[in-house]
Amino acid sequence: MDRIFRPLMGFVLLGVFLGATAWAEQPERVEPDGYGPTGQRSVWRVWTADTYKPWTFVVGSSLEYFTLSDFLTDGDENHRMIGRVSMAFVPITGLEFAAGMALTTNRNTAFDPQHTQSVGDPHLSVRYGYKLADWFSMGVGLQSVFPSGDGSMELSDEGISTRILTTFDLRPLPEAVVALNVGYHFDNSRFIFDHPINEAQQFGAGINPHDQVLVQLGFAYRFAWVAPFLEFGMAVGIGADELSFGDNPGWITLGARAWPLKKHGLFCVLGTDIGVMGTSAPAGAARIPAYNLFAGIGYDFGVLPESEARVEIRTVEKIVEKRVEVPAAPKILSRVVGLVLDANTGRPVSGAQVSISGNEATLYMTEGQKGQFTSCPGEPGPHKVQVRAEGYQTTTEVVMVSKKPESPLTIRMQPATGPTYGTLKGTVRAAGGGVLPALISIPTRKMKVKAKKKDGSFKLKLQTGKFDVLIYRRGYVTQRRKVKISAGDVVILNVELYPKK
Repeated sequence: MDRIFRPLMGFVLLGVFLGATAWAEQPERVEPDGYGPTGQRSVWRVWTADTYKPWTFVVGSSLEYFTLSDFLTDGDENHRMIGRVSMAFVPITGLEFAAGMALTTNRNTAFDPQHTQSVGDPHLSVRYGYKLADWFSMGVGLQSVFPSGDGSMELSDEGISTRILTTFDLRPLPEAVVALNVGYHFDNSRFIFDHPINEAQQFGAGINPHDQVLVQLGFAYRFAWVAPFLEFGMAVGIGADELSFGDNPGWITLGARAWPLKKHGLFCVLGTDIGVMGTSAPAGAARIPAYNLFAGIGYDFGVLPESEARVEIRTVEKIVEKRVEVPAAPKILSRVVGLVLDANTGRPVSGAQVSISGNEATLYMTEGQKGQFTSCPGEPGPHKVQVRAEGYQTTTEVVMVSKKPESPLTIRMQPATGPTYGTLKGTVRAAGGGVLPALISIPTRKMKVKAKKKDGSFKLKLQTGKFDVLIYRRGYVTQRRKVKISAGDVVILNVELYPKK
């Protein structure tokens, strides 16, 4: 009954967890993946190729627990608890370092001694991920575990184990991620102790008799502020003489990640592992429990949430408006000589569009490969400068234009972290007056929307790019309009349809 009841109890706790987070205030948009038990960005145990954002520092802790009867031998009672603390740091785009420690306690009533404890077991890892497209990334990582030996707090040099993983990400939607890990575990845990140990001590210390080939697949989908996930993992033993397929550890993980606060740096995780293979492996082989409950909590000291950034920009704009109302100084004109650079690489950004307050109708383009632009002469004082470029986040800065003939300006743009979007909106009217509930269609995006009957208005959130827009209404001539949308743009499209003759 324990093998059935306790996994069900884990599902009940998971349901309560999801229900509780439904009462929390919804945060800004976040990715479906995040902190894993050993610090890396993951679905949970399955690493994802995308790392955290540059200059991000993440800390967290997790707890795992199970208790089973007849686990290692008939009539025994086995209880295990694992506590972990870990952290991760990303100094540059794609490069991630993680470190942490684990404390494992295991008690089995059928063996002497009954209680075993592993203190420390620090782990270090480094990995690099590269985004080949908005929907596909790949990476490679290395993690080493330094287990404690006979002296509890003394590390075992011969027992150091290392695993190498290649990771592949598919992100068909901003809310979804599918991650695949394939790798090899150089498992030296069998060399930790230089004297015989019983089966309970072997399990408590996490000792495996063979190296393993690792295959792990994970999926997560975010619904607002909750992201349920599903994983499957398997560790195939290498070099065993009589190890059968069913003796290799295999498990399914079900759980959910949640961001209970609007400032989504705080996160929590709850779930359960379900053993599907290797739960009754013979003595000396790797064995896993039929279930394993886990919970985690931590904080991501990442980039300022978008909501705070917008509030800050609006506040600065208000200050600018009040300053402009001050009586104007004598007419002295100055040109802005600007340089637009990539914030990560320092390289010039070509083809960027620059607008300056006071003359928003004029757009300046950065020249060729130099990333430079020169504005028309304007009055000195504070001005809002907005820069847009494909593949980058829209950047807005307030600058003070001097009274000199030229005012130098350098703007650094952050690359877009995923698919970028803009907005298309407008109205449809009949020639001569009157609104029309026409159909607005974008064939290449497979998107349709109907204008409102009340005022003929429509609005669409679209991924950036160029595409044709068809405006159709029975009895009227269909119109085709070409539209280009950049990140953060709001494109207005007002249309008049003419009746067919």
